[in-house]
Amino acid sequence: MGDQIQTKRENQKKPSVRMLAYQTILRVKTGGAYSNVLVSQVINRYIPDERDRGFYTELVYGTLENLIFLDYVIQKFIKTKLDKLEPARRIILEMGLYQIRYMDSVEDFAAVFEMVELMKKIEPKTKAYSFINGVLRSVLRDKKAFEIDVKDPVKRLSVRYCVSTWIATTLVQQYGHRKAESILESLQKHPTMFLRVNPLKTSTEDLKKELEVKGVACDEVKGFPSMLKVSRLKSIEKNEEYLKGLYTVQDLSSQVCIKALGVKEADRVLDVCAAPGGKTTAIGEELKNSGEIVSSDAASNKLDLIRRAAKRLGIENVTVRAHDATVYEEQWDQAFDKVLVDAPCSGIGIIRRKPEIRYKSKQDFRMITTLQGKILKQSSRYVKVGGVLIYSTCTLNREENQEVVKEFLKKNKDFTLEEFEVEGLNMRATMAELLPDEGEWDGFFVAKMRRN
Repeated sequence: MGDQIQTKRENQKKPSVRMLAYQTILRVKTGGAYSNVLVSQVINRYIPDERDRGFYTELVYGTLENLIFLDYVIQKFIKTKLDKLEPARRIILEMGLYQIRYMDSVEDFAAVFEMVELMKKIEPKTKAYSFINGVLRSVLRDKKAFEIDVKDPVKRLSVRYCVSTWIATTLVQQYGHRKAESILESLQKHPTMFLRVNPLKTSTEDLKKELEVKGVACDEVKGFPSMLKVSRLKSIEKNEEYLKGLYTVQDLSSQVCIKALGVKEADRVLDVCAAPGGKTTAIGEELKNSGEIVSSDAASNKLDLIRRAAKRLGIENVTVRAHDATVYEEQWDQAFDKVLVDAPCSGIGIIRRKPEIRYKSKQDFRMITTLQGKILKQSSRYVKVGGVLIYSTCTLNREENQEVVKEFLKKNKDFTLEEFEVEGLNMRATMAELLPDEGEWDGFFVAKMRRN
């Protein structure tokens, strides 16, 4: 009896899925939390039911991914400036509009009712719920509520595809309006999930069989023998095959980076800016526990992620170091056959995975190219004569990509660009630009250089 009472009390204390979604969005918008980290924490702690997990995840990510459009609609139905609206009321309206516009599983009247009830819980001593009810019902009555009436072509792209005007302007200036819109449209879609099969523990064929028995749809990827394209794979961190170290979730674009690096058994490799360790462990699998990998990152709190990933996968030749990549490390001077610089960047190529990037401004990245240049310069000093230097980012801003490489080569005549080939993509390039509208991958950039 006592156990039943305790369980009942715990259930009463447990927040509803919509309340959890609201709290998550609030922390991302006002507290600077990373959505992917926070969503994972909330799910593991509060949402054991798979159906509830799906609803929560869609509501959080869907709302965050469409804020600019949702705010545009809200502004049409309120008298005050949107920036003057209290954060709680604004988020409740955004959540409500997202459910009305995009979630077919939620009836319109139910979306309004649930948001009104949620507002009552958040502000029980005010009549804010009446305001929420009025705005959402006004939207339902207006057949043109979700139409976009913006004449400026760049601002229209910003509203339509929910990116900051800086991102829209950057893409239009560098790729042209038509291509920019194609890129932005692709970044609205859900990303494809790829698994990198760990050859130290299994084969692609064997893993495919194991996953298919459990209902996971698997397809081999032409030209990438260690990759599987999958769907219907859920609860990855609790998945038996994952825990055994049989695979890692990694986008196809990262494999292009590893192919360009071209490691061989017994190579000594340095991976700077390495956390959380996806490329470090990919290199480790290529080396088959021969040679050595030094995996470094300035964020000492993230180094354990690299260690845990290497241990799970059975990779034993990784040394993890806390190191600021802008600072010269004398003991590494010309000590490595291959050096990988996967540099910090604006992340435009992965905004569908990290929705908070959508709303970044130029000011947020005003010193980024200077930082990238410093990291590339210091890291180049660690490459042996005849060795390879890779510079990569997950952005589509050419100022952070081609221009950084050109500036580096102008000042460092002992390095030259070198062509590399990726058979699976029919690609031969010295600087490869992977655009997300041209294949099932994230936006990515890779440049290969050799020290002469």
